[in-house]
Amino acid sequence: GPIKSGVCACGKYRKIVDEKKKRTFCNECGVEFVDSRIRRYQMGYIKLACPIAHVWYLNYRPCYIATLLDKPLKELENLVYCDLVVARHIAKKPNFLRLRGYFHYKTQSWSYTLAHFLRTKNFQKCRGREISAGAGAIRELLVDLDLRVIIDSSLEEWKRLLLLAEDKKKNILQEIQEKGFASKELLVEYQKIERRRRFLVRRIEVAKHLLQTTVKPEWMILCLLPVLPPELRPVFNLSEFHVINSDINILYQNILVQNNLLSLLLRQSQFTPGSLLTGHEKNVQEAVDALLDNGLHGKPLRDPNKEVYKSFSDVIAGKEGRFRETLLGRRVDYSGRSVIVVGPLLSLHQCGLPREIAIELFQTFVIRSLIRQRLAEDVQTAKTQIREKEPIVWKILEQVMQGHPVLLNRAPTLHRLGFQAFQAILVKERAIYL
Repeated sequence: GPIKSGVCACGKYRKIVDEKKKRTFCNECGVEFVDSRIRRYQMGYIKLACPIAHVWYLNYRPCYIATLLDKPLKELENLVYCDLVVARHIAKKPNFLRLRGYFHYKTQSWSYTLAHFLRTKNFQKCRGREISAGAGAIRELLVDLDLRVIIDSSLEEWKRLLLLAEDKKKNILQEIQEKGFASKELLVEYQKIERRRRFLVRRIEVAKHLLQTTVKPEWMILCLLPVLPPELRPVFNLSEFHVINSDINILYQNILVQNNLLSLLLRQSQFTPGSLLTGHEKNVQEAVDALLDNGLHGKPLRDPNKEVYKSFSDVIAGKEGRFRETLLGRRVDYSGRSVIVVGPLLSLHQCGLPREIAIELFQTFVIRSLIRQRLAEDVQTAKTQIREKEPIVWKILEQVMQGHPVLLNRAPTLHRLGFQAFQAILVKERAIYL
């Protein structure tokens, strides 16, 4: 998008037209003639040369990928970082396990034909079907999952383990009554059963949540990497020779270098050793990991001054992150800030909200209602009525607030109970009642 509204990178100006009707671009620089605000929300993407596992779903605890696949986390990490391969047998498609049956022994020897077959491109196709490594192998396993089958099988196993745990518990209590203590083997077995039961409950919850939200498990593996809008990763030119660059840009540049190199090697795959391709796939995975959460897996990337680059997680998390620094505790649009006092006549799900804060929170809805009821001709007239606090505004505000809860945040936000939703009740005072 353009830095100035309607002005491309060449400096040409063109009148901004409706984007829905026709989009116009500069023939020389390719910049679209639109409002410059588009640089804050329009995103691009990088087409990755190989599938990449999202580090948030792989390395954070609990690991959702390991939970769904019911595999150890160490095994998945070895698979993603190309230290391990997985073999899959696919029915109804040619692969090494079924290849021998396709040859006729009377006409020619199958061993001779197989040797000729291994020197063709079909070898790569068969090998990809049967033996795979990297995040692509995990994606194939996630695609094959049936969430409803996972829920049913996990529930059956949980019920079976429940009966087994009760038997073990009885044996432990019996030994304590007879000997005064329980054997170590029984206690270890009981702990394993309880650990497995907790895991199955977590697995059922994850599968149910994915079904409810219509999210596919294979989406945890990235094939396209979104690129942040340019205004959120700025570059400042201090002088002709001094440039201040965002760390996010440097991490994106690292991904582009590794990804382009892997794409080049894949185009020349006939002459490239498999170990070299595997090594570059690992480099792309580590580059994307550094962008999303630098240092979560392996050593963090550092600048020439040995300072760790700020990744996407560092930008949005913590006290100086995007949310707490620029949104929470600040005077921004459609939010308010006030003192909390006791309201003994309110129910637990209600809060007393001052009129000034309520009209700010629900301003867009009030404007829409004023225009729909033909009490205002346009947005500007509706805003004027709100500013002058006409009586009709408060009546519409009460109608709009019905069924629309508000979120209250009490600082410091140390846990999830610091954020709660309440049904708002209008009060004339300037304090929030709870």
